[in-house]
Amino acid sequence: MAQEKTLLVVTSEPILRDIFKHQLDRLLNFKSILIAEDILKSYEIIMKSKVDFLILDSHALDEHMFENLNKYKSLLSGVPIIGIVSKDLDRIKFLQKNRGFDDVLTKPFYLEDLVYSIRALFEKKRLEDDNSFTLGELCFYPDLKYFLNKSNNKQINLTEKETNILNLLIKFKGKTVLKEDLLKVVWGYNTIIDTHTLETHIYRLRKKITKISSSLEVIRTMEGGYQIDI
Repeated sequence: MAQEKTLLVVTSEPILRDIFKHQLDRLLNFKSILIAEDILKSYEIIMKSKVDFLILDSHALDEHMFENLNKYKSLLSGVPIIGIVSKDLDRIKFLQKNRGFDDVLTKPFYLEDLVYSIRALFEKKRLEDDNSFTLGELCFYPDLKYFLNKSNNKQINLTEKETNILNLLIKFKGKTVLKEDLLKVVWGYNTIIDTHTLETHIYRLRKKITKISSSLEVIRTMEGGYQIDI
């Protein structure tokens, strides 16, 4: 499971560094476990190495916790993040409400709980990746309703209608899907109606995509409909 993966641990505590570097490696057999004692060193590692999993001691986030966590989310889009926190209710509530963490463990914690969490998050990500579609540099996750640019880690969230439009276009990749068919499948309309609603959604969807990839034309306008052929 973890044999080809790289784990990054950010903590200033020597005891935790020893646990992660030796005991965790013995149990999960990561390809590489990288240790950063502070935020700046972790950023340097992220810029130089491909990181597949992040364990973050919340104390390493210092007083700028929110800003630093958002930066990790931006640099490591799609990478599972586990937060290790002290028994501080305010801190725990903050971390649980913030979507940057996939799981939160409280000190002191059992190593078995950490191993279980890592395995569960790896399995969750594997299932997500299995149900994804690659369109050039973009990866579309229909279950999670978002697009990820793999080259710059930027992502956009999609509405349910946008997700359903993309699902249908990808299903018939390389073929033109008529506007009438899109309306019937996505909106459930059984009668002929104005296609302005669909055109507006396509316009907004294209505009969203340009935020993460300005050079890629994902949805092409064809005679009578739209097409994806990347």
